[in-house]
Amino acid sequence: MVAMVRFVAPRIERLARPGGGFILRSTAPVPAHLRCLGDALVRWASEAPERTLYAERDEAGAWRHVSYRAALGAARALGQALLDLGLGPARPLMVLSGNSIDHALLALAAMHVGVPIAPISPAYSLASRDHGKLRLLAELLRPGAIYVASRAAFAPALVMIAYAVAFSALPFRLRAEPFDLDAHAVGLVYGIWLIGLLAPMTGRLAHRLGPARLLPLLVVLAAVGVGLTLPDRLPLIVVGLTLLALSLFGAITAAQLLVPRLVPEATGAAMGVYVSVYYLGGSGGGVLAGLAWQHGGWPTVVAVCATALAGAAVAALALRRRLARA
Repeated sequence: MVAMVRFVAPRIERLARPGGGFILRSTAPVPAHLRCLGDALVRWASEAPERTLYAERDEAGAWRHVSYRAALGAARALGQALLDLGLGPARPLMVLSGNSIDHALLALAAMHVGVPIAPISPAYSLASRDHGKLRLLAELLRPGAIYVASRAAFAPALVMIAYAVAFSALPFRLRAEPFDLDAHAVGLVYGIWLIGLLAPMTGRLAHRLGPARLLPLLVVLAAVGVGLTLPDRLPLIVVGLTLLALSLFGAITAAQLLVPRLVPEATGAAMGVYVSVYYLGGSGGGVLAGLAWQHGGWPTVVAVCATALAGAAVAALALRRRLARA
């Protein structure tokens, strides 16, 4: 037997405004209600703890169920983790993800502990060429943390951070001693970006080796390139940055091949998440470059790049193991 849904009888008041506009307002008294969604979760975790709240199919096609009791436990644990990260009204959580149980649990956790959460539509990266909306949202929100659902996005985005840090700090180094290059000469060094013309070759290599096998190798190549920039020798710096650029463009190609395999049921949304994270990585890298240079010069810049590449290596290896199990 299905219970009838009870609705409040409509009582609408129309308020005229100058210029022909009007405001519609309900005059019905607000009935007793729960303080927030978290209270509803606590209630149903007590009254129907094993009832399914969320369900979705996993990578193998089997159903994954999350009960009210499990959702409350996850919301409390994740909520504490968000607070431990220092998130709050001034430092919201940005989410780059399609619909999923993990996304829902994170949203419940954020609302449960009072952390503003901003899910960003993947369409902002799919429907835009310059990703202006995405950059504007990041600038307006100034998130304290970003959640990314697609693992395929991590490794290329972290390589992008290393790339952005190195190339953003490059003018500071080349215009200082012992190089003392003028702006024109520094601009010529940026001709390294033409290595992107070799991207089709990395695509063929990805098809031959497999993108999941190629991605860790590209991260290692990027690390070698960053290391070569440490000595004060311009030819080594150029070679190192060339290897870093080649690694980035190859990682982009590998990720684009991996996304449809990882999320075949929602490739468009997942690709949007990937592109979003990629550009956020580039934006963050530009900021980190200035901070690193101020706090320790080029060795600190290299240390920041190495940290990002270490994270990229972990993400690439985890991705490879995941696909090997599939």
